Amino acid sequence: MPPSPPSPTATLVYATFGQRLLASFLDGLVIGGINLGLGLVAAVVTGILVASGGEGGGDNPMIYVVQGLIGIVQMVLGYGYFIYFIGKNGQTWGKKWVGIKVVNIETNLPPGYLNAFLREIIFKLISSIVFMLGYLWMLKDEKKQTWHDKLAHTVVVKV
Repeated sequence: MPPSPPSPTATLVYATFGQRLLASFLDGLVIGGINLGLGLVAAVVTGILVASGGEGGGDNPMIYVVQGLIGIVQMVLGYGYFIYFIGKNGQTWGKKWVGIKVVNIETNLPPGYLNAFLREIIFKLISSIVFMLGYLWMLKDEKKQTWHDKLAHTVVVKV
């Protein structure tokens, strides 16, 4: 049986800028490794298509189809990684390794998939629009919330 979440009135210790930055870096390594593997698959398939096409092999339209599909898969896996893990338990692998998690500010529970989607895709776009000011906002905020945290009603806490 999983442990019960802390009560909404429990004192939370908010994650620091450095912890969040390190977790993002580690998540970037995870996503980068996945993208590298998919890129290698694309390179091998493209090489096979070029080699099988004879002199005009480089003009094979399937090359562009393969590259486009791999790009779409990379994008879906990249966004899906964050939405799935933040929505399910509030922690990506990077956040887990650093010892922090995203929780709903009212319930202290993971935000759920819809809120994770909004936070990770829509609200992070808003945080980045004006010179990344939305990300830096946490440096002056008492709960260390970024704009996307405020919009999603989440905080990032130490576990």
